[in-house]
Amino acid sequence: MIKTMEKQARLNLITRYMKEKRNKQNLSQKEMAERLGVTQSAYSKWEGGKVIFKTRHLIKIARVLNVTVDELLCIK
Repeated sequence: MIKTMEKQARLNLITRYMKEKRNKQNLSQKEMAERLGVTQSAYSKWEGGKVIFKTRHLIKIARVLNVTVDELLCIK
């Protein structure tokens, strides 16, 4: 149970950071999705923490948001 709570807390931190960085760049979810090559619905689910994005998307998301993968994962 604790591990699940920790994972959810980490995911919430990551998705809040994604939203914050996207908003600072004045990008809509639709624009972000287009840049990533996914649907707006898929991106919305990622950012809302409803679905966990695949590892391969980390680098793309980081590039679009102009951050490192470590920053995106809230490691640094």
